[in-house]
Amino acid sequence: MKKSVLASLMLAGGAVALWVSSRLAWLTVTADDDKAGTKTVTIHGASWSTELIAAAIMLAAAAIAGLILRRAGRRIVGGLAAVIAAAGGWFILQVLVGGTPDAQRALAILSTNNTTSATKGAQLTAWAQITAIDVNTPPVILALVGAAIGLVGGVILAVRSEEHTSELQSRFSIS
Repeated sequence: MKKSVLASLMLAGGAVALWVSSRLAWLTVTADDDKAGTKTVTIHGASWSTELIAAAIMLAAAAIAGLILRRAGRRIVGGLAAVIAAAGGWFILQVLVGGTPDAQRALAILSTNNTTSATKGAQLTAWAQITAIDVNTPPVILALVGAAIGLVGGVILAVRSEEHTSELQSRFSIS
């Protein structure tokens, strides 16, 4: 298997992992409201880490470009894909090792009408008090693995891009 095909498959796999993870619940937030009582809601990956969808789309585009571009183009696209995956992985890693996620940010996400959930509208009132935030580790790790796969695929595409040659060219040494 050619290295550019392998790298493109890795980029596509990283994009799929990032997209799937963005649809899963990353945080479970418990909030107390004096009128509505205690409520537990979730924040999906795409709401908390808005760059996930953009990174997944860019990695998917890089996977396609890795298959159709020549050597110089593949190297540029591979380098850009590696940078995108590394930056996305850095933001994802902050959720895992950065301590407790910001309660004010969680309240801002959950008290607006643009959350990505099955219910429409705000899930919490603006005056609710966040009492606990728990990180759901498996979806975050899935995103981190997707970013790592995308990073490795981008590096392989940037460093190991061979020139495509047709079967006739290789058989008869035509250049």
